Amino acid sequence: ILYYANILAGVLEPTYLGYVDDMNDSMDESFLSVKLSKSIAPEDSLATVLGVNILDCRKPFLPYSDFYNEPLSEMVEMDRDFANFKSELGKFSFMNYPFILTPATKTMGLYFDNRIRMYSERRISILQAVTGHPSNPYLRVKVRRDNIIDDALVELEIISMENPNDLKKQLVVEFEGEQGIDEGGVSKEFFQLVIEEIFNPDYAMFTMQNESQTVWFNPTSFESTAQFTLIGIVLGLAIYNNIILAVNFPMVLYRKLMGRKGSFEDLVDWNPILYSSLKQMLEFEDADLEEVFMQTFRISYQDVFGTIINYDLKDKGDKIPVTQENKYVSIN
Repeated sequence: ILYYANILAGVLEPTYLGYVDDMNDSMDESFLSVKLSKSIAPEDSLATVLGVNILDCRKPFLPYSDFYNEPLSEMVEMDRDFANFKSELGKFSFMNYPFILTPATKTMGLYFDNRIRMYSERRISILQAVTGHPSNPYLRVKVRRDNIIDDALVELEIISMENPNDLKKQLVVEFEGEQGIDEGGVSKEFFQLVIEEIFNPDYAMFTMQNESQTVWFNPTSFESTAQFTLIGIVLGLAIYNNIILAVNFPMVLYRKLMGRKGSFEDLVDWNPILYSSLKQMLEFEDADLEEVFMQTFRISYQDVFGTIINYDLKDKGDKIPVTQENKYVSIN
């Protein structure tokens, strides 16, 4: 109860934001035939009774870490606890109260969940072999080192289109012309090489914010939506195969994955300088705001070639000055 009281006492999501549209509606046409399975999160009975939605909380009254029980997290046997969590017999599991577990311990729960799915896919492959319809028990990807991005994305696109359930299998990577069994090290190297190239500024799919050291989608990228979808599959496969990648997205990305819309406050951990400037303008109460800040309803940014691109927030936005009366409209 204290934990949920801490949520309600914190900063909650404004009700006017609502939810994002179905992400499947924005997918590239080439992926429309892919049936995406949606996981259903287990119901939090106490949160339901109290009428609390954890996702509504932008900042709790006390840090989440204050509720972590580190001695318990170190002692709990996550393999058994996760089995109890998945059991239909109503056995007790600390996974039903994840707020008392450290992130590292909860990550182990995710690891066991993914491993169970992989083993399940192997059993299905064995049964198919017995019935005369053999299939590969692993997700095998063969790439060339000098063409790793194109090879990986082409193979994953084919798999996603023809049999997306294969993505649930354990990944096995093979570099063309090299011998070696993938026992985890080859897959890890594969993901590191792919991520290093994808997030390279020369590839121009993502941009880096120097102040926050976070990456975001390049609005002027020449790549199609399908390419970004495939990059999402690559990142998902890394998580699924328990491989940690050095990719730092701002929190608003994860909020969008949970179906929430972004807001002005999301700027703080992506572009703190821009957030600070706009915050200063919002808090400025003198009548001469127009003369002090000299802003209009036109914003500018650079494309991959360094060319300045202007975007009007309203029709003929460069002719509309930001004033005390309309500053909230210009920012929101």
